[in-house]
Amino acid sequence: MIPMAHNVFTVQDLTFGYTRDNLLFEDLSLTIREGCITTLIGANGSGKSTLFNLLTKNLSPMSGQIFLRGGNVADLRLFDFAKLVAIVHQTNTAPSDLTVEDLVSFGRFPHRHGTCTAHRAEAIEEDERCVNWALDVTNLQDVRKRAVSALSGGQRQRVWIAMSLAQGSSVLLLDEPTTYLDIRYQLDILELVRTLNREYGMTIIMVLHDMNQALHYSDEVIALAHGRIAAQGAPEEIVTGELLREVYGIDLDVVSVNGKPFVLNVGK
Repeated sequence: MIPMAHNVFTVQDLTFGYTRDNLLFEDLSLTIREGCITTLIGANGSGKSTLFNLLTKNLSPMSGQIFLRGGNVADLRLFDFAKLVAIVHQTNTAPSDLTVEDLVSFGRFPHRHGTCTAHRAEAIEEDERCVNWALDVTNLQDVRKRAVSALSGGQRQRVWIAMSLAQGSSVLLLDEPTTYLDIRYQLDILELVRTLNREYGMTIIMVLHDMNQALHYSDEVIALAHGRIAAQGAPEEIVTGELLREVYGIDLDVVSVNGKPFVLNVGK
């Protein structure tokens, strides 16, 4: 099967396990659409973080293939992959004295690899443009000279997102971007994600634990259960009490709020 042009990722017959005697995925196939916000949901141990790490080249399949816009991810060098895909992991650390501006500028590192002296001035100018744009979009210009360690948790998460934006990639993968944040900053980050998608055309793929946030902010969800795809599609089309019972093993009511499903977090 040839990957479709409108899919950003195509996973074909993927098999993976941390040991060969205990496979998590076996012959898994799925596609993730270009230009959408797609969220991986599922219970702990369902495979969503593992799938995230396979998509980001942190893990390699035992068999099967992962395509990025038709190109085999396994064939891409890390520098080339980083020009196409930006990643923000769940936990990130930086030296205590590193400034926001300096950390965001690290996002330009893949583009500096192999730059010849003759084009260095142009490259520096492009680096500055991309860093300034990333700081603008994430509303960090007023703290660009401050140490990252001096910022609030929500601001620090914006800095890591800004660093990924400075890469100039059109695909952004976020692993539980709202973890450790209070509700104000959780919504702040998710509104930023929506802005990146709606106003700047970025394809977003993220892992979220909060079911209602996933349903409200996603164009599509991929529900994982026991290493397989339980359902994939628009939240309003696939999310039911039956699906939640299959994925989470608990009975929950699903109601509609402003055309989107909303899960009542009270067991029956």
